[in-house]
Amino acid sequence: MTLRHIILFALGAILLAACNMTLAADVTPPPGYVPPTPVPTLGPLFPHQAPDVENGKAIYAAKCAACHGESGLGDGEQSKDLPVSVIPIGLPEFSRDATPAQWYAVVTQGNLERFMPPFNSLSDQERWDVVSYALTLHVTNEQIELGKTLVEQNCADCAETFANLETMSALSEDDLVKIIREGNDNLPAFGSGFSEEEAYAAAAFIRALTFAPPPPPAVESATQTPVAAEAGTATENASQPEGTQEAGAGVIKGQIENRSGETLPSDIKVTLHGFDHGADPGAGPTEFLNEQGAVNADGSYVFETTLVENQIYIVKITFNSIAYKSAMAVVPAAATELTIEPIVIHPVTADIGVLKVEELQIYFDLASEEAQIFSVY
Repeated sequence: MTLRHIILFALGAILLAACNMTLAADVTPPPGYVPPTPVPTLGPLFPHQAPDVENGKAIYAAKCAACHGESGLGDGEQSKDLPVSVIPIGLPEFSRDATPAQWYAVVTQGNLERFMPPFNSLSDQERWDVVSYALTLHVTNEQIELGKTLVEQNCADCAETFANLETMSALSEDDLVKIIREGNDNLPAFGSGFSEEEAYAAAAFIRALTFAPPPPPAVESATQTPVAAEAGTATENASQPEGTQEAGAGVIKGQIENRSGETLPSDIKVTLHGFDHGADPGAGPTEFLNEQGAVNADGSYVFETTLVENQIYIVKITFNSIAYKSAMAVVPAAATELTIEPIVIHPVTADIGVLKVEELQIYFDLASEEAQIFSVY
């Protein structure tokens, strides 16, 4: 090839590259084309003022409950219309390792993989309000009172130490428990002897210290006559509280699919966790069952327990120091048997060269002239 041919070829390549770089901007949009809405940008990942959980509760009811459910169990009326299951953010299993900043980012920018839109209609402070309320869905008033007692008795500096909103927005409930038990540079450990229940109760109370104080209760009119039952007039046939379901004996079963190439230990245990609303759906789900069971030689397991409609069950197992967790299973009406999706134990390797991608989802941001990758799953 002569020098002249090489130069002409190089000039042609440059011209083609230039055409490719400007092609997207030069193409005439089709009729009715609407440019995509840019992904909302994130501001500071902490609120400028203490979150108002009462306001957050109202926002949650208006904006979130339709999919996430009143108590955050993913059982809202619109959840059944989605092609994916709604994450039960009201369960401690799914919320204790989440930071407020992480959930604020999701509320602000949405989660395309889970079909959750960004909530542009909410102000920055309103997003922090609803996130803070959502993080309390799994917490009961009894836990807050227990945590208050433990913190006030053992940590006189906690209110001041955990007052910084920027710091608290970056800490999950699990992070707070670690500080309570192990301490850090700013605070010595004050709960090394706490049980798990006590440690999480203390963490919940510490989180509540960052919330805006609730409004004072309304004072009843002095002329109002309270309605009260006279002593001895209560009926013995009082109606059952609304929301409770009739229970029945049942079976929960599932399978451990061992694809690791290793034999499961004969004494390996599987743990069943059960969560329920209780009589008050607004109180948030609470764990009422934590039971261990044996895994059969074929990988199956069975638990006999009482099944109540809308209870949620999750199974956990640990193998080779790796914790595995099943998807959640919700008890349908009048069920006597509940099957939990299999837990698959995969081979473990340190050689990344043997890894294979079975499915890859890439989301592009086309809001500007240049395409950018927004998320990769």
